[in-house]
Amino acid sequence: MMLNLEQIKRELKKYNFVYEENVLPVHANGHYFLYGFYEKGIAIFALRPDWTIDEGALFPWGDVLSLKVKKSLLFENTIDILTKK
Repeated sequence: MMLNLEQIKRELKKYNFVYEENVLPVHANGHYFLYGFYEKGIAIFALRPDWTIDEGALFPWGDVLSLKVKKSLLFENTIDILTKK
């Protein structure tokens, strides 16, 4: 089963997160996540193998000390978030 845009929108709606081309799918250590960026901060949603959202977390902008996005041609793209906690 492949992840598609309409499914992403349906899943995010369950968490009252509006998709406005502000969501990145991310793969890390065998797990898939959706990273959502909006006025409140960064929302991270863990995905189940069937592409439904397992759980979500919010990092408010006031707690984010550093955000680094590294794009790679040969390896996976990475996002590093450093917070106060």
